[in-house]
Amino acid sequence: MTSILNSLAPVFLVVALGALLRWRGFFHAQMLADINRLAYWVGLPCLTFISIATTPLQLGAAAGLFATVVCATVAGGALAWFASPLCGVDRRARGTFVQGAFRGNLAFIGLPVIVYATHGDPLVRSLAIIAFAPIVTLYGFGAVLVLQASCERSGGRLRLLLDILFNPQLFAGASGLAWAAWGPALPSGITRSLEALGHMALPLALLGIGGSLLGVHFHGRTLPVLAAAAIKTLLLPLLGVALAALFGLDENLRRAALILLATPTAAASYVQARQFDGDEAIATGSILVSTLASAPGLALVLACS
Repeated sequence: MTSILNSLAPVFLVVALGALLRWRGFFHAQMLADINRLAYWVGLPCLTFISIATTPLQLGAAAGLFATVVCATVAGGALAWFASPLCGVDRRARGTFVQGAFRGNLAFIGLPVIVYATHGDPLVRSLAIIAFAPIVTLYGFGAVLVLQASCERSGGRLRLLLDILFNPQLFAGASGLAWAAWGPALPSGITRSLEALGHMALPLALLGIGGSLLGVHFHGRTLPVLAAAAIKTLLLPLLGVALAALFGLDENLRRAALILLATPTAAASYVQARQFDGDEAIATGSILVSTLASAPGLALVLACS
């Protein structure tokens, strides 16, 4: 339990710092918008690319783990899409709600917890990272689809295609996969530069979330926030249990899959929701509530595994 709390505490503490800085007048609205643009267009893409490009691809070995996480994610996202009207979600907020229900914080919570839970087992850790690469790409693709489909400035299929092609997260994920498969080793200077830029992604995203809390009211959005968090931290792991048995995962890989599925909503979902004129209250609420709910959920996964 201590290891889980150690992984979750930085998320809450940095969000709280963002709220404190906004309250004290250190942040203003334009500064928060600039922070989110920097995280969206620079920090997160650098992090995604370098995480994937520097990991040797052995997709066959991680196929079962990948299939379990992807199938559960797609099922949860589809359920959230069709259930959104029942949760009082309007068209503009639909994409924000859906991505909050399926997009997990794999890099900053999922992988660290896996390392703790497996006592640094190099094989399981390696397979989790290998599966992480295409899953992150899927997250980016799925997020663009649902956000563009519910965006009030939607311009039809051409606009959807352009948003997919020029989405920085999706482009970084696809480029990272291609580089890991066919590209040469990156020079040390480039690797370190991308890592340095990528390391700013999480704190910037979390500071932006915290700073936005003082200006966002949750009235009328409690049900969508709770529903998105429940799908993400409860339903997806339950689906994962059945799928892990179906794909014949061993104990360590099953534990890794369930940890990835039980992670809270990724901070990147808030940054991307802002870029698509999504619902900030649902985005921030989903991240905070799912992060809170993920602690007992992850503890249960570890206890049952």
